[in-house]
Amino acid sequence: VLMVVFSAPPLYNLVMGAPNKDYSLWYQVGAAVREGIDVYPDPDSNRLFPFMYPPSAAALLGYVSLAGPYATGFLLVLAHSAAWVGAVLLSVRLATGGAAKRRNPALYIVPSLAIIALIHNTYLLGQPNLTLLTLLLAAFLCLQKGKDGWAGTLVATGAAIKAFPILALGYLIYRRRWRASAATVVALAAWLLVAPLPFRTPAQAVRDVKVWTGGMLFTYNSNGIAQRPFRSYSYKNQSIMAMAH
Repeated sequence: VLMVVFSAPPLYNLVMGAPNKDYSLWYQVGAAVREGIDVYPDPDSNRLFPFMYPPSAAALLGYVSLAGPYATGFLLVLAHSAAWVGAVLLSVRLATGGAAKRRNPALYIVPSLAIIALIHNTYLLGQPNLTLLTLLLAAFLCLQKGKDGWAGTLVATGAAIKAFPILALGYLIYRRRWRASAATVVALAAWLLVAPLPFRTPAQAVRDVKVWTGGMLFTYNSNGIAQRPFRSYSYKNQSIMAMAH
């Protein structure tokens, strides 16, 4: 029931042509990538990035946007619901190590209720956080089962969508899961440099990675972090780095 309720506002906005938070941006970026438009401004222009996710995420949106604006919005909302279900099932499986049908129903309900406002925000804003959670949980399950290649690929996929899951690579190295670590690096390179090729030339793909990396990962000064000048060090940012400062 909650999935239907949470899905309703973005789908209503989509059908009515109303402002639709980040859903509108996701389709616009996908369409721009398909048309060969640079989504990351030249650093010399001093313009902020309208799209702050990695080039691999832009390429993914390029593929999804082929379905058209309405189908793209529907698919993204559907992905939130699938990720929510996946996160619940995987977290219980990892925590208990048992079959889902043998566990107390409270294990599936209470954690979601504890963060229900954040889940609602995921649907409302169109953010991929539930998807990232599900990918990382699936990666840890693969590690448990000895499927290190798949684990690394899932970590890389999360990083390809929204960079910070790459931090899990540090955990893989610490645990000396070398196959998983290598798979992460190889899969992420493929996401960044191969996935965009239907829309970008090899030179453009490399350029996108360089510009995004310079603007997002290596921009750190007294004015702010990455593409959030002055806001980066405020409570509004809500990031780990902002909280540390």
